[in-house]
Amino acid sequence: MSVRLIKQALGGDIIFLGADSPLDATPVGGPVSVTWRIDADGQVYYTISDVIAARYAWISPAVNAALYEFRWVTQGTDPDTVTGVSGTWDAMSSDKTFTENQTGSDRTALFTAELRRIAGPGPTIASVTISLQALGAP
Repeated sequence: MSVRLIKQALGGDIIFLGADSPLDATPVGGPVSVTWRIDADGQVYYTISDVIAARYAWISPAVNAALYEFRWVTQGTDPDTVTGVSGTWDAMSSDKTFTENQTGSDRTALFTAELRRIAGPGPTIASVTISLQALGAP
């Protein structure tokens, strides 16, 4: 796992993005979904077929989440469901959800997730590559 932990000097906020790659396996042909979601409440969620597999805080204190912007940049295949447009900064006043679905063959989506403080606007202060893999059974 690749992790970047940064203390933002302007506000003293602690920012954390992890590069976990959630995997799912199911008999080929069965529905599978893998989701990565960064929320306005200061949490990141990984869900596999609508069950939370992991959760962590991306910012501390969470009340400062609205002071940041998020963007995603495609690194190949876009997820099946995305929030916003690749390469566009969007305020963290709302949740951002990315889902990859598998209905018969292996599917992988790859994108970079980035955060920056709105004031300025500042430089990117956290960046991580997310791989969503929805895998069928061998």
